[in-house]
Amino acid sequence: RPATTSTAAAESAPLYRPFLIAALIMTVTLGALLGAHNLLALHVGTPAFVPALNPIHGAAQVWGFVFLFIIGVAYHAFPRFVGANLRPRTLARSSLWLALVGITLATIGRAAGTSQFAGALCLLGSLSTFAATAAFATVLAATWRAASPAPDPFHRFLAAGTFWWLVAAALLVVQ
Repeated sequence: RPATTSTAAAESAPLYRPFLIAALIMTVTLGALLGAHNLLALHVGTPAFVPALNPIHGAAQVWGFVFLFIIGVAYHAFPRFVGANLRPRTLARSSLWLALVGITLATIGRAAGTSQFAGALCLLGSLSTFAATAAFATVLAATWRAASPAPDPFHRFLAAGTFWWLVAAALLVVQ
């Protein structure tokens, strides 16, 4: 049975906050700090620091900020758009932990450089990030199916965006 907008809002409200908080923490720590260091290095004319830190900065911004922020906003807004409760909520909750574990392992792996464990950490992090992305896609699809909303052009954009996040996460695994 489709939920009312207020029921959908009440049920998903606490779920989005940890995603937004994690996104902001990621961007302020790894993303912005490493970006500021890069800008400072360019400004004073010194060579860029350890090359492995540039991909860490980029990944922290894309996966740690943008992706987590998108998930948080989607988990908050999507139930309202389609008039259904977010489901399955346990999978939605686990997507945060899968993403955080994935980002953390990949960051440690990239920072480890040529260490014997670097490749394994990056692979495990990429697999966890892919699992988080698949969980996110599954939650949106299950919520949409439960609501059976009237066709809307917005749904095509949402499906396309979700598909490309899955492609990007898959590319992390095979790189």
